[in-house]
Amino acid sequence: MTERIETERNEKLRFLHHEIQNCLSVISMGTDALEQSRDDEAMFGEFYQTVRANRIEAAKLVDEFFKTARDECK
Repeated sequence: MTERIETERNEKLRFLHHEIQNCLSVISMGTDALEQSRDDEAMFGEFYQTVRANRIEAAKLVDEFFKTARDECK
């Protein structure tokens, strides 16, 4: 693997790691907020949608991470 390709790969992996961590942080804070807002239906719904969207985004990022790793093994 050339140095340029290795550098690009490392940058992409760092980016994916950062984005996954962001999603997981939002999910973590969101689940705490859900617990505290269970009596406020509107707020609960808003937190639920945020957590759900970040769960979906994290799953996509994890898939991309493993696709990148798999492609490099070929």
